[in-house]
Amino acid sequence: MKKKYIPPKIGKKKINALMLRSHSFLDSYNSLAGTLLATYPGCGHSCDVPSSDIRLKKNIKEINNVLVKLIKLKCVTFNFKNQLLDKKNIGLIAQDLEKNYPELVYTDNKGYKNIEYSKLTVLLISAVKELTKRVETLEQKNKG
Repeated sequence: MKKKYIPPKIGKKKINALMLRSHSFLDSYNSLAGTLLATYPGCGHSCDVPSSDIRLKKNIKEINNVLVKLIKLKCVTFNFKNQLLDKKNIGLIAQDLEKNYPELVYTDNKGYKNIEYSKLTVLLISAVKELTKRVETLEQKNKG
């Protein structure tokens, strides 16, 4: 008999029995948003962790042809205008990324754009797969 999936109870108390792969402790679960609120040992604060369980997803489609879009992005160094420490940073410009991947950019209540950099990993994996196919095709042509 197949077990029915029951999401963890929502609550402020840490549930030590439910450990995520990153060894963080589950604080709460929002099944509507598909996110977990977890506290990571060592940093002591809660963060939203996107759920990756296939049972919580629908309209699943593989991402293709990302390389053409990714190579158009400008990787930049910059300093924040209103930062006390004049520390050099690296990153992307949210408005540029938003043109092709609006799901990676969110706008805060003051209108400032922010990038969910962790989601870029998926695009990078897809780009590596595209490059691998190109290399394999070239290798086959060179053999024959």
